[in-house]
Amino acid sequence: MLLKHLFKTGRPALRIVPSIIIAVICASAFIACQKEEIRVYRAPREKPSLADLTPEHWQQLAAGQMQQAKFRVTRDNQTIEITLSIFPGDAGGLLANVNRWRGQIGLNEADPAALPKLAEAFDAAGPGAKIVDMTGTDAKTTRPARLIGAIVTRGERTWYYKLLGDPELAEREKPAFLKFAQTAP
Repeated sequence: MLLKHLFKTGRPALRIVPSIIIAVICASAFIACQKEEIRVYRAPREKPSLADLTPEHWQQLAAGQMQQAKFRVTRDNQTIEITLSIFPGDAGGLLANVNRWRGQIGLNEADPAALPKLAEAFDAAGPGAKIVDMTGTDAKTTRPARLIGAIVTRGERTWYYKLLGDPELAEREKPAFLKFAQTAP
């Protein structure tokens, strides 16, 4: 009705019609822009937790002093424990740590010349990583024991992984232990 009246009067209608047309075009464009777009993007991957990296059959225990984590595996009356400790820097150096572990299984301290034979490269865990594998007698239980240790430097910190316990079970768990030592949460 309003448009009919405006067209009858002439000139005012000519001024208003373009304004109405522009308003309709703008409203249409605005409504068209409101459509939801499908967006594809990559979300940052969450780092796995320590629990994600450990085998299911490893029983988690309360970590001791200076430990990040502690696990136990028991099978056929044999037991091993796996620990993880993380320290800033090198925590005394390779020789001091190897000798500390040797003492835990009743072995004498090694001299620096023996270190290359005791601590082998563990390249799968990163540059400079070392692995030791020694058998002796557990100082706490006086039973035969095998100690497998991995020393891995990551940034400004050193990760110390240790598996200690019955030699046969240690041999069976060594692949899982080495895989665990190659990863960091």
